[in-house]
Order: sequence, then structure tokens, then C-alpha cells
Amino acid sequence: MPEITVLVRRDTKFSKVFQAAEVRYTRDWVEPCTFKFTYEGKRVQKDDTPAAIDMEDGDTIDAHLGQVGGGPWW
Repeated sequence: MPEITVLVRRDTKFSKVFQAAEVRYTRDWVEPCTFKFTYEGKRVQKDDTPAAIDMEDGDTIDAHLGQVGGGPWW
């Protein structure tokens, strides 16, 4: 997935960032709300803010497509 840059204030809830990413990357093959976002290996919640998780300028959040299933294929 290509990288995008989103500038936000330190008190902006990540729900706005998540919406922007989902609009940007949702295609026919990706259902909305299937992304999982992490920062330094920890899940970022929609009500978190950059200040709440101690982000600094230039820090990066990783976006992953959620996986459904995981059971045996046979």
C-alpha cells in the first residue's frame, strides 16, 4: 500500500485520519473498516489523539488490512 501523509493537530482524534485513509484506499476488493492501525506495535484506537499516544512530528502510523478467519483450510 503506498504511503500517504496526513497532517493533524495533536488533539485531533484518529477517527478522522482513519476515515481519510479508508476513503483513499477502499476499492472494490477492500471493505470499509477493515484496516487496523498501529503505532510502535500497539493498536491505535479511533478516539486516541497524537498527544495521547506521545507521537512527535514525523512519526508514522502503520495501516494493515484486517484478516478474517485463520482456521484450517481443509
